[in-house]
Amino acid sequence: MHILIISDAYPPMRTSCATQIYDLAQAFIGQDHKVSIIIPAHSQKNVVEISNADGPTVYSVRCFKTKDVGYARRTIAEFINPFVIGFHLKRNSNFIGQKIDGIAWYSPTVFWGPLVRQLKAIFNCKAYLILRDIFPDWALDLGILKKNLIYAFFKKVERYQYSQADCIGVQSPNNISYLQKNNKELAVPIEVLWNWMGITNSKKSSIVICDGPLKGRNIFIYAGNLGIAQGIDCLIDLVIQLKDNKDIGFIFVGRGSEKPRLQEAVKKFDIQNVLIYDEIPLEEILSLYEQCDFGLLTLDSRHQTHNIPGKFLSYMQAKLPVFSIINPGNDLENIIKERQLGVSLAKPSRVNLKTQVLDLVLMKNKQEFSNNSFETIMTELFNPINACQQIIKYFGKHT
Repeated sequence: MHILIISDAYPPMRTSCATQIYDLAQAFIGQDHKVSIIIPAHSQKNVVEISNADGPTVYSVRCFKTKDVGYARRTIAEFINPFVIGFHLKRNSNFIGQKIDGIAWYSPTVFWGPLVRQLKAIFNCKAYLILRDIFPDWALDLGILKKNLIYAFFKKVERYQYSQADCIGVQSPNNISYLQKNNKELAVPIEVLWNWMGITNSKKSSIVICDGPLKGRNIFIYAGNLGIAQGIDCLIDLVIQLKDNKDIGFIFVGRGSEKPRLQEAVKKFDIQNVLIYDEIPLEEILSLYEQCDFGLLTLDSRHQTHNIPGKFLSYMQAKLPVFSIINPGNDLENIIKERQLGVSLAKPSRVNLKTQVLDLVLMKNKQEFSNNSFETIMTELFNPINACQQIIKYFGKHT
């Protein structure tokens, strides 16, 4: 089959979306399918640039910038870009001359609906929505949006996106019931399409723990976005409680709107067992994890939607037991507990936070975690080949 993927990120970008799209494309190619990818770009010289690096054919289309800009500018750009991309691709003979058997598009963003509709008509094929982010609902849960005209606008865009899907793949079972309950007009199949992560090429990390002040400690690593959705108040509280512990160290790597708050707390309380770094290349992450003992994961407790963060998969790949603080009802809680992958807490008390971390260190020292558990979950659930085969199976039934 020839699968067309639409995404707003692809390597060399360093986002989890870029990595996932790369891994999914490689899985399709490894199963003898052909892959084309559409991505937006704001800085290239030509309107449409075509490349064939690493197997897939990538159509990079010049349009408006959506990264590292204000919310208003980003919203306007994301609204307009699908029309811009469609306009230019319809005039590209290399693109239009293909036979496409199915379209798979990755959300976020929620604005791809008009482009998907256009491409479905051109290629006369079905479209599969890879839904990783139920927006704007999560933004409403966290107080970022209020129920006003702006929220109503985003809901209309969201529902239009769903209307273009012939099948929707959500990332956890509870999201099926959530979507059905809150979008009663949905008449398409909804299924669980687990997140995935391929094997990454690794190179030596620029962060070397044994050369610094945390040498010899049990290291808890947090790698990824430090934003509002992560709800880092619990992490700030945790590092304050354990600031005098000589056996434990914390390392935070990444960026985000809440990172300054974390840095301010470390400075204010003179916390000596916390190190904070800017994001590093994805190829260095595994090397960094090899120097650590536990992975840290947080999600704001106000979330009503459910999320399996990419950092959780990367911890599993590195066989790191996880200490997670997540929203109640998240499917991740049962996965961690049933498969003995670490500790999972929903709305923990202040006292419980510290106690559970200390207990987790003791469990690790007693070798209560099996490497087989981490290997099995990556093979059974979070393998890009599984995602590839599931999407192909749907298109195979409808071509």
